[in-house]
Amino acid sequence: MVDDTYRKLGSTYQAAIDFSKRFLGNRKKVPIVVPYQQLYSLIPVFSPHSLKNIWISQHAIHKIQQSKGKTIVILKNDDVIHLPIHYLSFMSQFGNATLLLNHAIEERAEIQRTLSFLDDLE
Repeated sequence: MVDDTYRKLGSTYQAAIDFSKRFLGNRKKVPIVVPYQQLYSLIPVFSPHSLKNIWISQHAIHKIQQSKGKTIVILKNDDVIHLPIHYLSFMSQFGNATLLLNHAIEERAEIQRTLSFLDDLE
């Protein structure tokens, strides 16, 4: 589904991974940014290559709680997801997703400034 979304938006999943790794470094489970009208970051719970992997959209998260070596994610729609991942690991991924999203927003703003500069030349 993620790969299909990128193709529909005129990009590729691999391009998203490359963007993330250029900014965050060569890590195994990097968050990705979906380049839609509003940018969204997605956090992988397991390896993106695993059939068990799920992606959680950062903007949908309301609260993150620790529970006996695992993580509970409460979404804005009140759905509760119990993740078999250590709380600190998930919080690290959440922080990386925040940094990546801010970087993507800055990159998009720079592109928009460049494009508006070109419009001024006409």
